[in-house]
Amino acid sequence: MSRRLSASSNEGASKLILLDVHPRNRLASVRLVRGFALKLLFALIIIVVIVAFALPSFSGVLNEELFPHHGPVLFREAGEEEACLWMLTNEEKRLSETKRILASVRRDLLNAARRLETVNLEHESISKQLADKRSELKAIQLEIEEAVLLQKELQDKNNVRLFLPLTPPQRDIALDSRSVKGSSLETAFDFSRCSIASGFRLYVYDIENTVAHFEVAQRYIQEFRRRVEWTEDAAIACLFIAVVDEHTKLSSLPYFRSGTNHLLLNVGSKPLANISNAMVVSSEFAKTTFRSDFDTALYLDVPEYREDEWENLPQLLPYFRKYLLSYSGVPPSESFDLKAQLDGIAKLASESGDEILFEMNCTTSRKSLALCYDTEYRGAVLDDSMFVLILAPQSSDSSSQFQQRLLEALMHGAVPVIVSLSAPLPLSDLIDWRLASYRIAPQRLPELHFVLRSFAAADILEMRRKGRFFLQNYLVNTKVITTTLLAAERQRLGLPGTEHRPSASTPLFGSSFVSPRLAAPGPPHFEEEYLGSERQRLGLPGTEHRPSASTPLFGSSFVSPRLAAPGPPHFEEEYLGPREAPHDSPSFTHNFTSLQLVVVVWNNPEDPSDHAWPRLHVPVHFVKATNNSLNNRFVPYDQYSYYLWNEFGASLGASLEYLAVEPPFPSEIEFGNDASFGFRPIAPGSGVEFSAAIGGNRPREQFTVLLLTYRRDTVLYASLERLNNLPYLNKVVVVWNNPEDPSDHAWPRLHVPVHFVKATNNSLNNRFVPYDQIETEAVLSLDDDIDLKQHEIIFAFRVWREQRTKVVGFPARHHARYGTEMFYNSNHTCQYSMILTGAAFIHKAYMYVYTYRMPQVIRAKVDELMNCEDLAMNFLVSHLTRQPPVKTTSKWTLRCATCSEMLSQDSSHFNERHDCIRFFTRVYGYNPLLFSQFRVDSVLFKTRLPPNHQKCFKYV
Repeated sequence: MSRRLSASSNEGASKLILLDVHPRNRLASVRLVRGFALKLLFALIIIVVIVAFALPSFSGVLNEELFPHHGPVLFREAGEEEACLWMLTNEEKRLSETKRILASVRRDLLNAARRLETVNLEHESISKQLADKRSELKAIQLEIEEAVLLQKELQDKNNVRLFLPLTPPQRDIALDSRSVKGSSLETAFDFSRCSIASGFRLYVYDIENTVAHFEVAQRYIQEFRRRVEWTEDAAIACLFIAVVDEHTKLSSLPYFRSGTNHLLLNVGSKPLANISNAMVVSSEFAKTTFRSDFDTALYLDVPEYREDEWENLPQLLPYFRKYLLSYSGVPPSESFDLKAQLDGIAKLASESGDEILFEMNCTTSRKSLALCYDTEYRGAVLDDSMFVLILAPQSSDSSSQFQQRLLEALMHGAVPVIVSLSAPLPLSDLIDWRLASYRIAPQRLPELHFVLRSFAAADILEMRRKGRFFLQNYLVNTKVITTTLLAAERQRLGLPGTEHRPSASTPLFGSSFVSPRLAAPGPPHFEEEYLGSERQRLGLPGTEHRPSASTPLFGSSFVSPRLAAPGPPHFEEEYLGPREAPHDSPSFTHNFTSLQLVVVVWNNPEDPSDHAWPRLHVPVHFVKATNNSLNNRFVPYDQYSYYLWNEFGASLGASLEYLAVEPPFPSEIEFGNDASFGFRPIAPGSGVEFSAAIGGNRPREQFTVLLLTYRRDTVLYASLERLNNLPYLNKVVVVWNNPEDPSDHAWPRLHVPVHFVKATNNSLNNRFVPYDQIETEAVLSLDDDIDLKQHEIIFAFRVWREQRTKVVGFPARHHARYGTEMFYNSNHTCQYSMILTGAAFIHKAYMYVYTYRMPQVIRAKVDELMNCEDLAMNFLVSHLTRQPPVKTTSKWTLRCATCSEMLSQDSSHFNERHDCIRFFTRVYGYNPLLFSQFRVDSVLFKTRLPPNHQKCFKYV
């Protein structure tokens, strides 16, 4: 019955059961099913294991293929609670799931915070780069504006390039027999032989053995033939020079041609006759024979040049001397009442307590106006005299005694009182003798004592100083007289000079001034010197003689041949000015204007009387001064000839490359539309507008850095690096004072050329050689260990542009007297008299004077001590300008933190500088240094400003 029920409930099963009804068959079927089930279970286990190992990679591939735009699939290990969720209740499951979600959210938040921090850092970096890029963009925009101005400046220039004229065809000298005696230089001189192209050529005749004072004449011949203008070819000569006396037959000179283009030096004791068109230099001129535009009254019997001649010259101090006035000589025979007048002056002087010495009873000579006694005696009297009386001859225009008295007065520091208004003085058309002497009409002799007593002490000392200045520069020996005469003739003919051109520079790196290896600014890497230590050994320079022409450091080149690409530009916090292309200062622009005009400064408040003035070969401009002051001689009257001869004294035989006294333009010109002059006016505003342009009442200009270095490559590298991207910098000239060649390492590449000049010897005088590589008026003289900030340099440059005749710089020093001696002093004080040239701006014109015109004994002293070149430059500039230097900013001492040894650290350094001040004072005859009691800061320095304004400089 059970079988029926089973069949009724499950038809399929009943069929199987009904098929196997036998017990034995039923057992076999069960065994078969069990075997099949075991195999199936084993197969399933293997499949599960394979799937477990293959599922992660398969899942990644599947996600990548099916869901390419989704984020990556993350796998994590399940926690203990998650792995056993099937064992927990529903509430526990929900709590566990909530904790899992919370942990996942926390992890996501931490990841998001990390990503946010990274994004913020990137944003901050980009913001900083944006500020730099904005500064860079501003600089580029200013450079574009500068380029536009430069383009307009070049377009506005309508100047036609000027070429020197061709030399005219030479005439046959043998056939040229013109003998027309002219009344002026332009009708008597053959200008066709003296074109600018042919130059100022000199032909010097041989001297005859019969000439009086043969040794003196021979010295002049030798001096003329040492000149670069001397030629042996008479066919190309402009000027013919002969040393003669009254016995010389001028017609025997082969090229005399009635004296056309001839300069005759008369060393005889009598005037020359039959000179026709010749120009004469002599101390003797007969009555009415002196021609102011032809001839020169000059005492020629002077010694040859000696380096120690300064030792025979008196000091300007002390001011008081024994005699107020002196005269030693025979009175003129033409004037019988002169002795009575002089006796009256002596009587008036004695009543007022003044002592006057008149010696007229000479036993050595009875000739009219003859000098009494010997030179030594007369010199002793002049050393004790404040003024000396010089009587002009009545029977001649000039005499040897008259010119010799003038020379002796200057030699001993006595102020000449010339009793004549018309007697010719040496080079009176060029030298203003009123600065060194006093002229009085003979009729005013009774008033002479009153006049002399009215002179201020400052005026008397200045007249002494100026007399010595004229003496040393123009009259003291045959060398300076030769140079003076040629300069005077060159000026009369309007020919620029050729002497004292910029000193030729010798490249340091073979044929190049530029180092062959330049590196981007950064820490220096010197294999031999920089070994991880900041200390470096410094060799003390030895003593050598003064240098000749400079030598390139790199073979035949001044530039190092090794250069590397610069790093990214660094923009300082303070914008100091646009970076300009190198712009050289216009040179030799006053070749002709400095020759043409003579200015007479009328210091008398009364108008001049209505009488005729001497006609010169050049125009004479009379300028009326506003008051009677000796300072009027320093007022720039737009003419240079007067300044060069009477103040500067350094243009003889040369056309100066630059002049320090060039007058400024009217201020309105920089605001016009015409940009051809190169002005860069400052727009209305404060700091931002100020830093964008140079301004300063003058056309744009740049400066050259001159670095003197000796065996301190690492220090030099750092100094060069600090100059990178400095505005208004034209060039860097490194004077390599080391006799050894530089090692083969890289130098920093700057935005301007760096030229290395090889010095011929180790001398501190090399700092002031006017190298031809210096092509700007402004020169920043730097020691290789000086650390100046760029804003300090730019501020000092702006100050120098307004005080360009002075030394402008940073470290200030002064001289002080302790007891009876003068000392050099570096202590802090409220006044200063020197600016150290290790960090100072100077005008290049002073470098010419230092190298070519300053007394050689000063340069020799610098070489002897290897010290004091900065003191020598301060003495020189103060001597020429009678002005103190200018200190900028508050810096007093500039120290090198990485220099283990310096010259100033030597124990004898200060003692040597004490000695230098005393020695230089003896050479100049006085101490020219002047004190200043102020320093210069920018206009808005320490000024409280509204928020919409900025200071000119942030820190100075």
